[in-house]
Amino acid sequence: MTKSLKTKAKAAIGMQKHFKIVICALATGIVIILLAICLEPQPKGGIRLGAPSGHFSTALSINEDGEVMGFYLAKSPPRGFLWTQETGMQDIGTLGGTMTMPFAMNDKGQIVGYSSTAAGNSHAFLWTKESGMQNLDTLSGLRSLASAINNKGQIAGHLYLGNDQTHAFFWSRENGIQDIGTLGGKDSYPRYIDDSGCIIGESELADGTTHVFRWTQKDGMQDLGLPKHNDWGRVPIIKGQLLGCLNVSPDNVPVFLWTEESGTRNIGNLGHTATPFHVNDSQQVVGIFKMKNNTRAFFWSQEQGFCDLGTMGADWSQAVDINNQGLIVGTVGKFPPWWVTSWNWVSEKLHLPNRFTFDIEEYVIQEAVLWTAPSSAN
Repeated sequence: MTKSLKTKAKAAIGMQKHFKIVICALATGIVIILLAICLEPQPKGGIRLGAPSGHFSTALSINEDGEVMGFYLAKSPPRGFLWTQETGMQDIGTLGGTMTMPFAMNDKGQIVGYSSTAAGNSHAFLWTKESGMQNLDTLSGLRSLASAINNKGQIAGHLYLGNDQTHAFFWSRENGIQDIGTLGGKDSYPRYIDDSGCIIGESELADGTTHVFRWTQKDGMQDLGLPKHNDWGRVPIIKGQLLGCLNVSPDNVPVFLWTEESGTRNIGNLGHTATPFHVNDSQQVVGIFKMKNNTRAFFWSQEQGFCDLGTMGADWSQAVDINNQGLIVGTVGKFPPWWVTSWNWVSEKLHLPNRFTFDIEEYVIQEAVLWTAPSSAN
């Protein structure tokens, strides 16, 4: 081997060593990045629960047995469903009309909400696996809605009484439906009922402001002194915990937890306006971040802080309920194609007949989903 060849060989060997060092460094960096990613709280994955219509279903609640309640659309008004691992989605029927909107479910799989009657009215209902759907409205006969149920089968909801008045009600099998009044104003709305029959909700005061109330059979309706917040959504109260938003600024709304013992505690957000929807007995919270063009489901715990649950390949996601086993339900969805919304905009500007526009509902694809709570030990 000539001297020049030896020199080239040594140079090549040096370059190989250099490349090995670079590759080793890159590999080490990749490992460090992967470790950092793995150590971040990550969702364990999720499953899609299907959509009887083929394109639209939404999960609203999950109980301790892992049963999921929600609704779906099938080119018609909404219909309620119960989903189980064994049976999949089951339509829960109506009160004789065409639509059913469920609102809450207990650990026995009993569901409440409102449904249309054959006469076209919307009445509060109770649905059970044994008896099907029962009409609860024996007071107003006009419009009513059942919004919460405890594990004893006691129900909270509201009645439209006419004269622009809406009152919260308490229902039990023993005594039927009972108007529980207001805090002095015209309207009251329940949000939650615990297993003792205590109801938490919102009521108008005589001065027109709205406060959070607590109602019991013994003490009636009491003002908790907390103002209503429009972004609370389904304000859940679990063993004395109240969950909501602190309106600090329109673009950066953090989440708070409230208890009688410690008052209001700000648990923050991830730099986006956050709306919580539920908290379980372990103070694990789920909800949504409101981003510029979409929403993302989040999970929060004291140990892990906030975690983005992702979209499972869709455009947006929301998480609305979590049980004490850490099972989370919500919805993922895709926006309509750009050409659908663009053409509808053009049709509107040109004042074309409706037959020249697309039905947006046909192109909205969303599906009920089930996640497992994130863990840093995945």
